[in-house]
Amino acid sequence: SGGDQDPGYTFDAAKNAMIPRYIPGESRRMRLDRILVSKNFGFAPVSPCRLWAQEAVPGAPEVFPSDHFGLFIDLRYDPVGF
Repeated sequence: SGGDQDPGYTFDAAKNAMIPRYIPGESRRMRLDRILVSKNFGFAPVSPCRLWAQEAVPGAPEVFPSDHFGLFIDLRYDPVGF
């Protein structure tokens, strides 16, 4: 995720308390989600892809926005792509 040491897990049973509640015994940590762009897409990334919504809801440590963390990236229009 952006060339840093963060593994970029979007499904993380160790961090997201909702996962073991919905899937008893689940302990996997993996990068399930992707953002794909191609050379002829017409848009190019402005910055590295980042995780979103990977923290519990304030005041409710067992509640997360989803069982997957979100991904977001800023894109700019570029007719050539990247």
